[in-house]
Amino acid sequence: PNPSNGLINITSDIDNADVHFFIIDVNGNEVYAHSVLNNKSNMINIEKLAQGVYFMKLFNKEDQKVIKIVKQ
Repeated sequence: PNPSNGLINITSDIDNADVHFFIIDVNGNEVYAHSVLNNKSNMINIEKLAQGVYFMKLFNKEDQKVIKIVKQ
């Protein structure tokens, strides 16, 4: 759910695709990075991040997407 208290589920509808993502704060600093290799779903924990607005950039060799995240 967004806003989140700490857990975010990343789901890909592309089979056998490596998905890489990172989270940046409003100042442009990278605060989290991870890769999901050949997997459709992955749960990430952002409990240690301070409350605020972040942006998650997800990308693979075919596409990219940016999602706004609100951490409560």
